[in-house]
Amino acid sequence: MTYLLGVTNPNGLQHSDKILDFGCGTAALADLLRDVNIQASYTGVDIVDEFLDCGRAKHPHHHFCKQGDIQPNQTFDYIFISGTFNNYTGNNELFFETTMRWCWRHCSHAIAFNLFSTYVDYQDSGLWYKAPEQTIQFIKSNFGHSTPFQMLNDYVLPSGAIPSEYTVYVYRQPTK
Repeated sequence: MTYLLGVTNPNGLQHSDKILDFGCGTAALADLLRDVNIQASYTGVDIVDEFLDCGRAKHPHHHFCKQGDIQPNQTFDYIFISGTFNNYTGNNELFFETTMRWCWRHCSHAIAFNLFSTYVDYQDSGLWYKAPEQTIQFIKSNFGHSTPFQMLNDYVLPSGAIPSEYTVYVYRQPTK
């Protein structure tokens, strides 16, 4: 998950940054931020009440809620989405597009997310895959043709992870 943090400015996350962890699960990103001593303002969003309860128990100083609890005009410096799009649900494309548009409206600096690539030797029917070129087309069609982004797949994944993942950083402004 540390590779997702590469989306931040060259100095890394600042204590004043506001972070949204969309699909926070059991708050692994909050754990990582704690472990590397980043005390940014963290909000975790999930649809599973037990995950939100787990996050609240582990990190009582952070905010955990459902997506609908986020105010329409509320923004976050960085939005992280890790593993949220992985499981096949039958409506993945709609979920991906709706989620990304929602996140773009609530993002002031950048979004980092990961997906499984269609360029693999084997596809598990329980997982969802998206061709990298389709992801680029979505970004350019929905966020603007000049929207800066980076696509990465050159990082080492933890042991046991599925090796077909790629990560995308989408920026509001150029980073250099």
